[in-house]
Amino acid sequence: QDPATSSANIGLTKKIWKTGGQITASLANDLVLYINGKPKVPDLTLKLTQPLLRGAGADVAAEVLKLAERQVVYQVRDFSHYQKTFALNVVNDYLDLLQQADSMRISYNSYTNTIFFRTEIEARADAGLLAEYDVKQAQEDEYDAKLSYIASTNSFQNSLDNFKQELSLPQGTSIRLDFKVLEKINELGLPQVPIDDLTGYSLAISNRLDFLNHIDRFEDAKRSVEVARNSLLPGLTFDAEAKLKDQLYDSFDPNEYDSTLKLKLDLPISKVSERNAYRKSIITFEKQLRTLATQLDTLRRGVRADVRNLARQKASYYTQLAQQKNAEENLLATKERIRLNFPGVRTSDIIRARKGLTSAQQAVSRAIVDYHKTRLKLRKDVGILDTTQEEFWLKTDAMLGGQPGPTPDQQDQEVIPPNQILGD
Repeated sequence: QDPATSSANIGLTKKIWKTGGQITASLANDLVLYINGKPKVPDLTLKLTQPLLRGAGADVAAEVLKLAERQVVYQVRDFSHYQKTFALNVVNDYLDLLQQADSMRISYNSYTNTIFFRTEIEARADAGLLAEYDVKQAQEDEYDAKLSYIASTNSFQNSLDNFKQELSLPQGTSIRLDFKVLEKINELGLPQVPIDDLTGYSLAISNRLDFLNHIDRFEDAKRSVEVARNSLLPGLTFDAEAKLKDQLYDSFDPNEYDSTLKLKLDLPISKVSERNAYRKSIITFEKQLRTLATQLDTLRRGVRADVRNLARQKASYYTQLAQQKNAEENLLATKERIRLNFPGVRTSDIIRARKGLTSAQQAVSRAIVDYHKTRLKLRKDVGILDTTQEEFWLKTDAMLGGQPGPTPDQQDQEVIPPNQILGD
């Protein structure tokens, strides 16, 4: 009679990544029932395939997996860098809003002072101490201060609307500014940032997440050249196979198997596509090399600019602070002289002194905010800005050995002659 037959096949393939080889195990369970009802032992085959030239080696075998892992790392780094950039942009815009609000308050105080000044001038004119021309000058000064205040309110409201849009808030949303932030910045003063251009450049290369991507992409292009060069080699493969002989269960002997060893040589006639891929990899590598060199120069230039801008903002702040003090003293002295009817003192002198003080006060308010914005930008550009800290915009660089900044009385900004800058 005919035998009854059923079968099941199982195959398993495992890569050996470090060598580029493969191990294949297959199990074929053919249950052939003979007249006596005895089943046959399943067929078990083990096969090893190891490339010796083309496709051999860890770099070639693991390249696809390595590139996939790198892409994940690149995306994480890019997103983290975007988070820091976005957080810093929001903080900068908020500081600008606070500064504009402070400038608006200064403009309003200046406007109210012009009203009192105009009233005083009118009283002096009624008493015959001043001419009508002085009253007209005081009125003109009041109009100018009013227009300046209106312009500052308009500028602030426009900036506030832009800030809402940046945060994707409805334009009808009410926002109350926290002026304690500005008070804390004024209390902090101008902390020193112990970073020069060389130190900042070294920190940026080690810590900037976006720049680490540029370096790693260059390494990827370098490896791709080696992988493409490997594809030009001939195919030489070592094959080893072991297979159990057909046996019955009652007479099974594990030593009964067939084995074969082979060397396969593949010499393709045409390698046009492989050569084209190799040339393309070289072009990509050279392009990535130029890109990395450009990014290095851009990074160095950006850090140098940040360091110079920080020094300029520092000098500007202390200069504006001294100018504000001088303007306050000048206004008080001019008011005292006109009160005592000193000869040669005009109403226009008071107006000029008041405008000078208002301008100096606004400049000081703007200078300290600009300094901290530049300080934060420098920390971000060198990769040491940690936006996960609470109130990170107030954190100093004490961990880098920074010292508190000098007081205004201790600050003496040296003016560098042009010949030192030009190298004459």
